[in-house]
Amino acid sequence: MDEALAVGDIYFRQRCMRKIHELSRRGVTIVFVSHSAADIKSLAQTVAWLDHGSLVECGEADRVVAKYLAAMVQKDSAYRKQLPQQAGAGKGAAARVLAPEVVERIPNVDYRYGNRAAEILGIAILNEDGEELALLPQKATIIVRISVKVHNEVAMPIVGFLIRNHLGVDLAGTNTALEEIELPPFLPGEIYTFDFHLQLPELYPAHFSFTPAVAAGTLEAYEVCDLIENAITLQAEKGRLVYGYLHFPCEVKVNAVTKAHAQVSEPRP
Repeated sequence: MDEALAVGDIYFRQRCMRKIHELSRRGVTIVFVSHSAADIKSLAQTVAWLDHGSLVECGEADRVVAKYLAAMVQKDSAYRKQLPQQAGAGKGAAARVLAPEVVERIPNVDYRYGNRAAEILGIAILNEDGEELALLPQKATIIVRISVKVHNEVAMPIVGFLIRNHLGVDLAGTNTALEEIELPPFLPGEIYTFDFHLQLPELYPAHFSFTPAVAAGTLEAYEVCDLIENAITLQAEKGRLVYGYLHFPCEVKVNAVTKAHAQVSEPRP
């Protein structure tokens, strides 16, 4: 079924997904083999990770998939180290300023990996006044604050985060490289705090988790220094009914046909 989903068009894929969920609700056991982390997280209750026929890990989808992705990142980093490297250039260089605000709390650690050349000290979700949030607001600006402590020099640092929904599916994310911010090299002993200002859309009322990370390299070739799966989770505030995951800003215009125009446009016998 994995191959069928990979080559089928979007309508075929949707029909397949509906059928899978229908069978699952009826209590049918389904064996689903795939490399798609998103599909596995949204469908599977128990996941087995196989490597050349050997069982590496078995258990809950979030935990096993997180370990699998970590291993793939490390494998890819080792491969890319053998390739010629070219430093990416951003449109602006950030000044070397150590923010006085340092967050040192990590509410949750589902899984953590990296070489620890730089370490995440903490993460917090704040409002525009710098106050910690207990709920994710609807259509409001939030600040994702991440503090990082440096142990070994990181020549080309990248700091960012990933947002997942309650099913563990990647919803959105960003980092300093994607935002074209060229950071100075991290030196041992330094502590940096990064504030990402996000304008939230209208979200459906579910839990959303934030996974912070710090890496070394470029978007194309990097090595993870520290990544914490689902370091903090917040429930979205209840708002109006939202279909799907989020509501896009929308303006509706109704183009009515006037009575006079309708009379003129009527076909003559």
